[in-house]
Order: sequence, then structure tokens, then C-alpha cells
Amino acid sequence: MVPTDSSSVFQRLISQTASSPTFAPPPLDGSLTIPEIYEYHLEYNGDHPLFLYDFNDEAVTVQWKQAVHAIRRAARIIHREVQPPPCMPNKTDKAPVIAILAVIDQLSYFALIAGIIRAGFTAFPISPRNSDVGINNLLQKTGAKYMFISRDSAMQGMAAAALEIPGVDGVQLLEIPTFDALYGVKVLEEPVFLPPVVKQNIDSTVMILHSSGSTSFPKPILISHRNLLQWGSQPYYGEMDLCGRILSNHALPFFHAMGVVSLSWATMAGLTLSNFAPSQPPVVSTPDRLFKSAIATKSKLILCVPSFLEEWSMDPLKVMALSEFDAVLFGGAPIQKIVGDDLVAKGVKLYPFYGATETGGTSKFLPKQPPAEGWEYFMLSPHVDPVFLEQQDKDDVFRLVFRKCGSHSPATTNTRISDVDSYDTNDLLIRHPANPNLWMIYGRSDDQIMHSTGEKTNPVPMETIINRHPCVANCLIFGRGRFQAGLLVEPVEPFETSDLEYLADFRNLIWPSVEEANRLAPSHSRIFKEMILVATPSKPFQYTPKGTPRRHVILDSYEEEIDTIYQAIEESSQTDIPIPTHFDEHTSLEFVRKAVENVLTSRLLSDDDDFFQNGCDSLQATWIRNTILHALRQLTKISVESIPINFVYLNPSIRRLGAYLAQISNPLTDNKSAFNDTGVTVSQMNELVDRYSVSFKQHQPSPSHVVDPCHDIVLLTGSTGGLGSYILEALVRDINVVRIYALNRPPTGGTNTREKQSAALENRSIDHSVLDSPKVVFIDGDTSHHNLDLSAVHYEELRTQVTCIIHNAWRVDFNVAISSMEPLIAGTRRLIDLALSSPRSKPPRFLFTSSIGVVRNWKDGPVPEAPILDAKFALGSGYPESKWVAERILTIAAEQTSLRPVIVRIGQMSGGRNGSWNPVEWVPSIIQSGKLVNCLPKASGFVSWIPVHSAAAALVEMRNLPLVDYTVWLTSLKSLGSLDPRSAQFPPALRLLDFFQSADHPLPLAETEALGFPRLSMKSALSVAPSLGATNLPPLGEVDVKLWLQYWKPNAINKVTTPLVF
Repeated sequence: MVPTDSSSVFQRLISQTASSPTFAPPPLDGSLTIPEIYEYHLEYNGDHPLFLYDFNDEAVTVQWKQAVHAIRRAARIIHREVQPPPCMPNKTDKAPVIAILAVIDQLSYFALIAGIIRAGFTAFPISPRNSDVGINNLLQKTGAKYMFISRDSAMQGMAAAALEIPGVDGVQLLEIPTFDALYGVKVLEEPVFLPPVVKQNIDSTVMILHSSGSTSFPKPILISHRNLLQWGSQPYYGEMDLCGRILSNHALPFFHAMGVVSLSWATMAGLTLSNFAPSQPPVVSTPDRLFKSAIATKSKLILCVPSFLEEWSMDPLKVMALSEFDAVLFGGAPIQKIVGDDLVAKGVKLYPFYGATETGGTSKFLPKQPPAEGWEYFMLSPHVDPVFLEQQDKDDVFRLVFRKCGSHSPATTNTRISDVDSYDTNDLLIRHPANPNLWMIYGRSDDQIMHSTGEKTNPVPMETIINRHPCVANCLIFGRGRFQAGLLVEPVEPFETSDLEYLADFRNLIWPSVEEANRLAPSHSRIFKEMILVATPSKPFQYTPKGTPRRHVILDSYEEEIDTIYQAIEESSQTDIPIPTHFDEHTSLEFVRKAVENVLTSRLLSDDDDFFQNGCDSLQATWIRNTILHALRQLTKISVESIPINFVYLNPSIRRLGAYLAQISNPLTDNKSAFNDTGVTVSQMNELVDRYSVSFKQHQPSPSHVVDPCHDIVLLTGSTGGLGSYILEALVRDINVVRIYALNRPPTGGTNTREKQSAALENRSIDHSVLDSPKVVFIDGDTSHHNLDLSAVHYEELRTQVTCIIHNAWRVDFNVAISSMEPLIAGTRRLIDLALSSPRSKPPRFLFTSSIGVVRNWKDGPVPEAPILDAKFALGSGYPESKWVAERILTIAAEQTSLRPVIVRIGQMSGGRNGSWNPVEWVPSIIQSGKLVNCLPKASGFVSWIPVHSAAAALVEMRNLPLVDYTVWLTSLKSLGSLDPRSAQFPPALRLLDFFQSADHPLPLAETEALGFPRLSMKSALSVAPSLGATNLPPLGEVDVKLWLQYWKPNAINKVTTPLVF
């Protein structure tokens, strides 16, 4: 129960209530239900203060004996007005429900809720912020037949409107008793008789709360006696004795879970709650009123919303007073970091509080001090059993699930973990990089926006920043299934958006706040000015009872406007950049410079800097491309459809892109002549070979390493990828390998490479023991940096220990030019230098995973297993071109030094052990497009695919589709090119149309792979690698196809975040 160990219970009770002479803690083992605990307090804790309020500059105390008598009076009123419920001893039957819809003081609200429970009914406090339709729906769902209504006209009208809506019949409205009727009667004047407490099962429902209804109608959440006991036990798992301390409860209404949690703390742990003085109408909580009342009641703890703290932070006297509080807690929303930093710097003990209606409070309440690592972080309470689910796209972000345990039972469960009922919060938490016990809120998993690129945008932090602008009432970021994010803004003063001049002025007005949000967001989440949509007066935002916008409802209502803005952005971009009267060499350079600077705002580039080496991503490249195409449409008569879609990638610097623009703007010049000239690219490739193959140091063995070990110590780069994961597995299983240094670039947002590797192994059904092998040492570094970006100690360890280097890491991107791949080429050279600096008698063996793309243009039979000296065979994109450069550098190193590299050209690999085959590759794209194109291509040539582990996956479910000639299939595919890329009818293969078109030509030789790839000679490979022989490598078959299809089904295109691999 709460908790299960009796000695633990005793110790916690003593430590929590040791400082109070007036409070004897009630039993928390479940032997008493909630109404019985109220009676317990009357008998044992009558003089202990429950409430405090300030009245005429004096603090007025309400003790437990006064509160319990008020509860009894409320129960008597209910027995008089309502048919008493049947006795339900030791049953979990639901007691009849009595709802409350009221705007009254907190003390009266508490007495009414507790009185309903004391009378044997189920209390259902309803937020007065709900709509009449929402209230009607809640009454239907809970079956409430009685509802207490406050006297004010607003609630009277709301109740009447809710009951007029069909679906609710026979609900009796009851008048709420006044504060004086509950608390003002002397005990001696009370009627003597009150039925005894109905003994109920500890798991029966005692009250009902409801969700905020952000996506649909609010949902009732049933709260049991056990839940309230456990919620109230939370302070016993903290580090401070809170019994008798005064908590400012002014901002916590009792129809809200946080208000009920605070009442549970008072009931189980003896906290005293300060509130506004009772009045009718009740005092409205404002930052100033709350602060004054908290000071007047001598509160030492305060829990409020961040907006109150942000207002107080501007008053030095208030900040000084806050620094005297034992704890200042905030919840419900994030607080501005600059505000939090300033408050903490001035001595305020600031704590985030985390909890939910379904779970109660779940952060530790209360640590002795805020964590030194940062005020934004919190610890989870020891009374809960959390499970952290890894998020494949974020190495340091986890989704939080609470398992049911002896000391904590979620009020509702929606999943099972390890065969235990659990509640998936859908909350995403970030773990502190140095202290694994500290967590910070990242956002909601159901709020995360998955773009068509596979990248995700976390909207809440960006929206929070933009919402601070005084002209913004609220805003929402959109972009699910789209290439980029957009922003929908509701202005404080609505205006007709058809006034384009005013619309532009408004965008400019709020732009500084949008830029501030962009600075804190990843580049793929950046919002461009053209993507700001403003809400119209005819469609105002809809809000939940909590005052938060109903995200999905609002975005659905603006679906047409959102579609329109995306359609417009496809055709134009950055329209505020002046277009010159003509494009010559000078004006083209100036225009491109401005377009690039507007997009890559965080970097100051020279005209010759490579965009993609300086952080340009695919979204930013698209904006640059659209800006240039827009200008060309406005100024020239050339057909932009004839311009390659990847021209920004092929000309990745301001100077090259400016020259390209000048050339294609001249109608007298062939659009493709200069910048598709193979000679230019061949020259670049050879220049890179020359640059990175000069001055190789000769290997010089050290006398201290006369005897080499008989076992291998391997340095593996790129272990977290598909092929890399299987290489890592093979190395771990190899008895001749004693250690594996897995070198990878640090994951974005942290250094949890082990977790990234874990996800990669799990995705491919590779035994998790590989991760836990004592052989494996994970190292974060960057091969393109000096000493691989490692400390001197780690680099020296690799230099002296490694006997084999397997260089597998490479950027798989078929859009970028060779210049953008230079860091990888530099990394290859640095690994060569590492090998040649080894003190061992021989340099480490160097195995390089090259690609069939290096010989993509080979036409003369099987490709020999030998160096390819002519760069033209690799021409096509930066990926194979850079692999060719790396091959040449290794070949020259072998000629000039004692390094003996092994170059392995890898052709098409099929699915892994569990059918894992990246759904965005060309083969899965064909299959997934089959039903949409209504056919599959029958391509000539061989299928010499090698499984990544053993062959996996294929086309069984599509076997009934007709096989047609490849050209016919391609024509059918292109006929669907006008479909919306977000549509379920959009074939994934259309995303690779350029690739499929490039393969639409007769095969030059009979001995050619499907889609025109050359066949590779394997004579030498077969002589040293038995695994490639016919005995060990059976042909691909039906079983493999089934596995591929099985894997592709749950891994739909829009769920994939890995890059393309051919």
C-alpha cells in the first residue's frame, strides 16, 4: 500500500511530522478510507491548522475540527436534498455521482467536496471554464443525476444551457450552501444525527476529475481512495519535513487535479493551506493579490503558474521577499529561462513541479535544495515506478511511463510494461547529461511534428517564446507531414487578413520573437516569414478549460489556409529580396549572396565557403532554390522545369551558385553546358586526391612493441548505422578480437552514443548482449578534426593499441556535390595518418567500405578488383565521387608507405535478419508504390544483392500485381507526379524519380546488374571470404521477400529518419 514496508512507513511518518505537536499522521496503509480519515482528524488532530486566510490584515486559522464539522454539515444537507446511496461495504461498486459547477471560495469548495464523499456519494467537481457542450458531455459520461450550482448568473446560465442540449435527462440542480452555513454554525447548534461512514473498498471511486479536453471533449478520470492516499503520501518521500508549513494555495482551484493534490498533502502529511478570505463572489486570483495574501498569511511555500512568477520578477521587492520562501514551485507550463536564471541568482529557491491528473504529483516533494545542475531539472519521487522509453530520433529524450506499484497506482492505465498495468504519459523528458537522476520537460510526444523529411519539430518551446510578444494572443506551429514548419498566430487585436499590407506589417512586427525562437530551435524547425499564417476574426482559436489552445481542432479548422500557404511556397520564396533588372555575373552574385545570408543567418560565409560544410540542411537548400527559381520566373523566359532540382547541391557556394545563375539566365547559353561539364567535376576530384595524398609519413616501429599481440584490437567507425551494427556484432562474436573501439560522431543534443547503438541493434533484432560486451568501448569523435577530435590520452590509446581500422562511416547523401563531402575525405586521411603513426611492427590493417557507385559508369564487362584510376567512372553525385577519391588516396598511400589497405566495394544490400530494410531506399520505394502505380517494373539484368546479415524481406503481398516492362512502369509512375506528396495515394517511388529515370535505358552488356549497375568481379573476395561462397550464401528467395514486407509494414515512410542508402 502506501508504502508496503511497515518500518519504512514508520520512519517516513516520524521524519515528516516530527516538528509538529498538533498533528498525528493518519494510517496510510489503506485501513481507513478518505471520509474515515476526516473523522480521524476530528478525534486526533482537531487543533491542527488546515486553512489560513487573511482578513482585515489579520491571519485567520481554520483548524481541522472546524473543517470536519463543516464537512458534516455539508453531508447533512446532501442527505436532506439527495436520496441516500445504498450501503456498499467492501465493494467496488460506483456510488452515485454528484457534480459541482461553481465559482465559490476555496474553503466552501473543500467542505462541499468532502461532504459529498462523507455522505457516501462520488464528488465530481467540473471546471467552470468548460463550454455548455463539454459539460453536457461530462454529465452523460459520468451519469451524474445531481449538480450543485453556485448562485452567480454565469454558472446558472451555463448549467441551464448544458441541460438544454439533448443527451442529459433528469439532472436535479442543487443550491450550494454558503460559507457561513458551513463554517459559521456553532457545534452545539448542530443536529446530532449523522449516518455513520459507509465503509468502502479502498479501490472504489471517491471522486471524479476530468482532463482538459485539448483534442476533444474533456474525459472523466476516476479517482479512488487509494489514489488520494498515495497522492497525499508524496511529502513522505521528500527531504523536508513539511508538516505545519504553510503552502500558498491561492492559485490552485479544487476542481483541478493540482488543487486536489494539495488537499491530499494537507490531509495525509499535515501541510497548512493559505487561501483568500471567503467572500461572494470569491476573490479573483491575480499576481498582486496572491503575493500580498501569501505574505500576510506567512506562507513559506508557494505553488503557482509561471506567468505570476514572471510578473513578480520585475519587482525587486517581491523578488527579495520570494528569496525568503522555503520553496517557490511552478507547474503547468515552462518559465522563461532568463527569468528563472535571474530569480535563482537572487536567491529564490525555484522548483519545477511535475504531475498529471492520471498520476498525481510525481516529482520529489520536496528536495532540501534545488539541484545545483540547474533549476529547470527535477527528480522523480521515490514512490513512483518510472519507465523511460527511448525515442529513436533523439538520443537524450525519453517518453515517460509509470508502472503500477505498491506505493503508486495511476488512476487510469493505457498500456502494459513488463506485464504490469502502466500509464503512458506521452510526456517527453530530457535526462541531464551528467546526473541521470535529473530530468527536464521536453514536450509532448503527441505534440511533436513529424515532417516529411523524417525530422521532428518540438513546437512548445518555440510557441512559448513567440507567445510572449505583446501583440500575440496565442500561436501554434504546424507542419506534420510537410517539408517544413509554419506558424499560425492569433493576434491580440484581430484584423482582416485580406489586407495584405497590414498582414505584412504584422509579420514584421512579431518577427523578432520568431527569430528568437528560431535561434533556439534546430535548423529543420526554423520558421520563415513567408510561413506565418494569421488567424481571421471569423475563426478565433478555441481553448480548453485550462486556457490552452485546442491544437488539433484549430489546425483542422485552418486546413484550407495551411494547404494554400504550402502551395504558394512551392512556387515562391523570400519574395522580399529585390530582383535585379537582369542577371549578369555581378548581379547574380549579389542576389545569391543575399538569398543565402537570409537563410543561413547564424553563419557568416565567404563567397567560396561550402554551404553544406557550414550547416546548411535540406530545408534551407530548398529555400535558396525556391528563391532563385522565383526570381527566374519573374525576370526570364527560360523554363525552370528544365533546371535540375538539385542545382544548389551541385553548386554549394555563393560564387558557384552565382555563376550558375548568371549562366542559365542567358538564353544564348546551353543551360547544362558548363556546370554539368564532367571535366569540372573530374578536376575537383583529382584536386582532392592531390590535396590529401601528399607528405605521407613513413611508418616507424617502436622497439617497445617488438612482439605484437596475437589478437586483434579494432577501431570501427560508423557502428550505429545499418551495416555498422552488423559489423559490430560480427566483431564481438569473433574470438580473435579482444577489443573494439566504436568511434562515432556525438549524437545531436548529448553524448549518449550507447543509447543510439542500442536502438540500432534493437531495430535490426541484433542480440543486445553485443552492447554489453566488455570488448566494446564507445568513443565520441570526428575523423575530420585533428586527432579525431579526441583528447590526447584517448588518441594515444588508439595509436598504440589498434591493430585494425575498419572505416565504415560515410555521409550517405546523393544530392550534394563533391566539395560538400570534403570533411569525410579529410577524415580518411587522418585515419591513414593514425595507422602510419602506430608503434607496432606493422601498421594496422586498414579496411575501407567503398561503394559500387565508384564504378557506376563502367561499361566494359565485370569491374576488376583493382584500383580505378579514371574519375569519370564515379561521376554522378558527391557520394560515389568522394568514395572514389578516398580509394585513390588509400591506393597512393599503399604505393608510398607500408600501409596495405583493403578496399571493399559494396553493391546493393538487402534486408537484415528481421527484414530490416530502410523503407526509403529504391527497392522498398518501388514495392510500396506498387499498389498506387498498379504495376511493378520488370527490369532486365541480374539481382546480385547481398543480405546485410542473411537475406531478408521481399514482395509476396504484391505478387498479384502485373509485371510490366520497366519503361511502362516508369511511365505509370510519372503519371502520378501531380499528386499531393502528403496524400496516402502518393507513391514513395516518386521521391526517387530522378534515380529511376536515369536507369531507363538499354543495358550495355548482358553481364549487367538490374537498373544498369555494373557487375563486380569477386575472384579475390571469394578466395578470402568463405561467407560469400555459394555454400554459405544461398540465393534470395520467397522467405527473404516475406521478411522485407513484414519489416516495411510497421516502418512506414513517414516514420523513417535515416538517410537514403543505395
